[in-house]
Amino acid sequence: MMKSTAITHFDIELKNSTIINGIVRKSFFFSKEFAIRVDSGPFIRKKIREYENLYFKFKDCLVSTASPPKKKLLQADAKFQEKRRQWIVAMTQTLLTNHHNNEDVREFYALKDVDADDSRVDLGPKEITTACPADFDFLTTIGKGSFGRVFQVMHKETGKIYAMKVLSKEHVRKKNEVKHVMAELSVLKANFHHPDLKPENLLLDKYGYLVLTDFGLCKESMAPGCVTTTFCGTPEYLAPEIILKKPYDYTVDWWCLGSVLYEMLYGLPPFYSKDHNEMYNRIVNEPLRIRRSTSIASTDIINGLLEKDRYKRLGSKGDFNEVKEHDFFKPIDWEKLLRREIKAPFVPKIESETDVRNIADDFVKIKINPDSLVPQNLASTHRDHDFMNFTYVEKNAMQ
Repeated sequence: MMKSTAITHFDIELKNSTIINGIVRKSFFFSKEFAIRVDSGPFIRKKIREYENLYFKFKDCLVSTASPPKKKLLQADAKFQEKRRQWIVAMTQTLLTNHHNNEDVREFYALKDVDADDSRVDLGPKEITTACPADFDFLTTIGKGSFGRVFQVMHKETGKIYAMKVLSKEHVRKKNEVKHVMAELSVLKANFHHPDLKPENLLLDKYGYLVLTDFGLCKESMAPGCVTTTFCGTPEYLAPEIILKKPYDYTVDWWCLGSVLYEMLYGLPPFYSKDHNEMYNRIVNEPLRIRRSTSIASTDIINGLLEKDRYKRLGSKGDFNEVKEHDFFKPIDWEKLLRREIKAPFVPKIESETDVRNIADDFVKIKINPDSLVPQNLASTHRDHDFMNFTYVEKNAMQ
């Protein structure tokens, strides 16, 4: 399991605009000059040309940040200014997050010397107090399922955008899914395994980087050596040991990864059949078929991940470290990837943090009634043992 390094937090301000975590809360007028401040430091006036020069100096470290925007013919000033703002924010966040000890970066943003500021101690992520629906503005419906809806929301204080899932407790109880819902609440704990890895649960952020979603079926405390017998997952991606109802461990995750990789290469999952029983039989008994035109590295990693014997499966000995050392990933600089310095092969086109052009119209068209989602008598579910630490709204809010 890959462990990321804690990152020092910075608060940034542009003239007349407070930016926290890259989100601007107020607008500002068209200008060729921006005043910027980091944390409690002084406001520093910088011209656009200076920001551009800084970008080109660190260009090789800013591959996930777009080039400085150029004004198009007949483009509205306000729209161009917004693009400039987004570009400055993206570049600044990347530089301060990954290169805040660089001398040029510290000088440009007037950062205090490290030795002179002993008050900055990296204690990991900032403490987040309990939030409730009243703390958010509901913007758009972005998803709907059998249990409830998912909304795009904005935190009123920070301006940060989130996806908020609102569930129907009645439906969750009826389908005996309480444990799966509670698993999503505690997903940030260590040693989770995700037995439902599939293309539908893989999203892209605005930089084209992968975001894993839907932790309803995740299993807690799956450290090496631990096994479980829960039968869960999506039929096309089930490992043989799950189908045979044998105890299994974290290596089923690597089988799922192999299935997803196979589908990305060929368009369908391995062993696929519309008849589930036939598909289960193929997964358990039939050999894997790979096209001759497939590269040697791709063939080898797919065979390794889709090994039917979990003790011989790629990843069974060294987990993530074993997989990442495979020749298939030889071109990847893992440190740069972790620092998000590798430009993604596909970057979604979006205008802003709230752009929903890539969300299905069927969801976006669903009207939101904020009053029903944030009633005055909103309360914690401390009286409801099944949904401890959740907040709730009245039943009609889910209609």
